[in-house]
Amino acid sequence: MAGLGLVSPGVKVKEIDLTRGGITGVSDQTGAIAGPFVKGPVEDPQLIESEKDLVETFGEPQETSSQYEYWLSAASYLSYGGVLRVVRTDGTSLNNANAAVASGAGSSLSSLKIKNTDDYFNSYESATTWYYAAKNPGTWANGLKVCTIDSIADQTLSGIDTAGVVVGAGITQAFGGVTVGGIGTSLVLNGHLSGTVTGVGASSVDVKIISEVAVGGSITAKDYEKGSAFEFKTSRDVIIAGATGAASTSIQVTRGVAGTSQGALTAGEELTLLNKTASTTVDNAGGAALSVSANSVNVANVTGITANVSLLLIGSELMGVGNISGNAVGISTRGLGGTTATAHNDGSTITVVTNVGSATTIKTSNAGGSDTNIIVNSLGSGNGIDVDDLVFVAGVGTAGETMKVTGITTNSALQPTTATDWYDSQTLGLDNATVFWKSIAPKPQTSAYANSRSSRFDEMHVVVVDDSGKESGTAGQILETFVNLSKAEDAKQFNTPVYYKDFLANNSEYVFAGAKPNGTPLTGANNAANIAAGSWGQVTQGVSFVGVGKSTFSLEGGKDYGGTFTAPTYPTTLGDIISGYNEFQNIREYPVNYLIMGPGMGSREETVGKANKLISIASNRKDCIAVVGPSKSDVLSGSGVAPVPLVNSDTQTSNILATCNQYTSSSYAVIDSGYK
Repeated sequence: MAGLGLVSPGVKVKEIDLTRGGITGVSDQTGAIAGPFVKGPVEDPQLIESEKDLVETFGEPQETSSQYEYWLSAASYLSYGGVLRVVRTDGTSLNNANAAVASGAGSSLSSLKIKNTDDYFNSYESATTWYYAAKNPGTWANGLKVCTIDSIADQTLSGIDTAGVVVGAGITQAFGGVTVGGIGTSLVLNGHLSGTVTGVGASSVDVKIISEVAVGGSITAKDYEKGSAFEFKTSRDVIIAGATGAASTSIQVTRGVAGTSQGALTAGEELTLLNKTASTTVDNAGGAALSVSANSVNVANVTGITANVSLLLIGSELMGVGNISGNAVGISTRGLGGTTATAHNDGSTITVVTNVGSATTIKTSNAGGSDTNIIVNSLGSGNGIDVDDLVFVAGVGTAGETMKVTGITTNSALQPTTATDWYDSQTLGLDNATVFWKSIAPKPQTSAYANSRSSRFDEMHVVVVDDSGKESGTAGQILETFVNLSKAEDAKQFNTPVYYKDFLANNSEYVFAGAKPNGTPLTGANNAANIAAGSWGQVTQGVSFVGVGKSTFSLEGGKDYGGTFTAPTYPTTLGDIISGYNEFQNIREYPVNYLIMGPGMGSREETVGKANKLISIASNRKDCIAVVGPSKSDVLSGSGVAPVPLVNSDTQTSNILATCNQYTSSSYAVIDSGYK
């Protein structure tokens, strides 16, 4: 009977000064109670020292299902100065509010019950079906938001054509001989800045700076430095792998071929491709020239010449091909394409071409007839434009102009019009408040722990927000802030483990973390191998962790004992109540002095069962007393918060005896015949 100060079992003598409103000297007396509370860990006894603790841990009393009777039983004990071990009982319908993986951040699982922290580590730490869940079951967490951010990007480059650009593409920009401060001197950077595209918009890209590449090819890891040389600039072009929309293609030409007239070329004009297929010479018998009126020519080699298809360019004249017999090529038409029929000496070079038709259009109007560089929209498909081909534009002059292609160049450079800091524009993503991440903490990057182990980009921030105001009373209220947590399983900060899942489980009052996101590789192509190589939850050694950027998860689907979302009820069963009190069976785990029964159950039989369970625990422990009483219906009439005493006191007595006579007789139990 240690700690009770009893003269004999079950007898306690104490003088009480009723003017003081409490009992002094009993703060070391520990009570224990189990019941269906609004929130709090399930089947995990919590030490409660005040009514304020009771509200913060287990919520306020509720009229529904007379739940307030359990709450008031606990509060009444606390009002006399003792401390209390409180157990929230289990329930079949209980469900944690959560953000599910399957349908995105706005969906929830209908069957997720994480009772307490031990239950999380034993059964749910490796979960794959939900991202975040409330710390314990109930409707209390519905509407809470979990906001996270990492360093997926450094800058947003705008004003560029993003056609052909994909997430994971490499992006570079030449330093251009910029001078930066060195150690005791200055350095001239002549290589280029290298990064990765991590987001693609209609006319913008998000980019992550990865390294500095020297002229000789050596690579040094670099992080973004706002306002320094190590950021992408708007004053110079950037090169993005795979970019097509803004990449320009030019053909270099000899103007006015075959005697055609030169003129200004206008954007949108079609270029007809005369695709070169062969080259030969005039080989007439006896060295005779090809006359101006001849309708046939002998050639040295007919390979590559197709009857009724090919065209022959001899000197400045273009002519059509008719039938072919041996080395004799019939000429169907002289002076095609604005050229003039003329005589050609034996041995003259013949360029054989095929009219492919329209191959492309001119992209940019040129500077005039002397401009030999033509910017085109493409080189055409299939046998597209190539060096030595002829191109013909009909809109020049009256007869058009034929040009010979002498070269082809492509330029994939893009020049952004604006470059902004990505992190500066990121918000928590709330419905009822606008909060910028930069107002909470500087951008996460790479922790010292990860950097010392050749790893990068492991840091992340987590914020829990009462967006609706249901929990805190203030819409958009930030409940918890955790900065510089790590994606690495073994990460530490000042010797404290900071792996985000474990840290939240041990330190957050509101949430657990579940499934790890796949994310986007920050140092390579966006493929399955790189995603796996940078996945979260690895040991920190040589890992470039994938990024997910800004995410906002809405917790929904939390259910109370009645199994509803919007109108919570708190019915409980005798089995769940007994399971709750079973937490106090081990005398060494939880020292207690009083087992408090609280309200009776729905029937006399269940009330007796509940009381006898407490008496059994106390009798087995032999260090505490079970405080039991009758059912509410034994002494009161009516339901709700304002029942009235039974009019006939004899009936009250008879009811109390009928119930309490079924209680197990024990020196470790006391019956309170009233109902408070």
